[in-house]
Amino acid sequence: MNHDVEACEQRPEEYIAGKIEDDTQRKKSVYADVRKQGQKKVPAVFEFAEHICCLKREVRKQMLHLIDNKQKKKLKKQVIFQYDLLFDLFILYINYTICIARDLFQYCYYRSMIAIQNGRTRFAEDIVAEFWMPRKPSQKAIILCDGCPTMPSKHRVAEFFARKGYWVFHPRYRGSWESGGKFLEESPEEDVLLVAEGLNAGFVNVYDGIEYLLDITDITVVGASFGGAAAILSLKYPLIAKALALSPVIDWKQESKAEPFADFTSMIEEGFGEGYRVHKDAWKRLKKGKFYNPMSEAKLIDTSRLFVVHAIDDKVVPIAPLRQFAKQTKCKPLILREGGHFSASSVMLPEIWKKVKMFLR
Repeated sequence: MNHDVEACEQRPEEYIAGKIEDDTQRKKSVYADVRKQGQKKVPAVFEFAEHICCLKREVRKQMLHLIDNKQKKKLKKQVIFQYDLLFDLFILYINYTICIARDLFQYCYYRSMIAIQNGRTRFAEDIVAEFWMPRKPSQKAIILCDGCPTMPSKHRVAEFFARKGYWVFHPRYRGSWESGGKFLEESPEEDVLLVAEGLNAGFVNVYDGIEYLLDITDITVVGASFGGAAAILSLKYPLIAKALALSPVIDWKQESKAEPFADFTSMIEEGFGEGYRVHKDAWKRLKKGKFYNPMSEAKLIDTSRLFVVHAIDDKVVPIAPLRQFAKQTKCKPLILREGGHFSASSVMLPEIWKKVKMFLR
């Protein structure tokens, strides 16, 4: 007979209490090491395991009261042995669960950090566009429309949408940056239409010569400021499913005090040089309010497919034309008290993305 059994026969209550204390200290050190490795990753699992430890102590205390006479010593030892064995197996299972949960979290985290692949192509000969590919096959695409003047860089917002499962295309308007032609010789929404028509016609990545043949059935146009007008006007074409416009220009005839039309044109000509090869009649046509002007074509736009976001404190593009446009077309824009002048990347803000996500469904 071993000493543990002898001790149990002599002092059953003291032996069990001592055993409980030893087990508790041993398991505390094990849990301390495991907690250091992954407590932040799976806190709910640790809380559950600690709850089980407390439950074990309470149950064993109750057993001491139920099995307290000498005639049940043998039964007492057998029950406690079986209970300890089952509990230790359960703790082993919990530890494996913790390790699996931690590894799964790390796998999902590193998978989300895998770089989105991108390329560069041409549509309709003149229009150069960057594109980003989703990780899985998709029939949804987003066309990003630039503000003006601006640098043609949309990597963050493009990758954001690509991670959401969209093919993303960022064209340069004809006559701007890498694209050929004259800027504003044609209305920018026509450039959007040419890109949309080219998606399923096949396009070649100029980096590696690979040709892509897509089956896009859902095209959404996203634009901000100057590009917001292109997004709105693109809804004239049935090929475009939806449009999202952030702080869009609604009416060129209504100028803002912070950025008058003269400042806008001089900034393009003096600050961006050959980045925009402007058509000679472009500024005159914009000023008249019949060219590239959502307000003048409001009757042609199906606003049920349109979502507009604007801020009251926007000093670059006034909100008054949007209110008139909404009244005329029954459009229901999201108007925020603060936010200033939104850019395309503003769609990633949680309070805006929550609404946009619902609209894109």
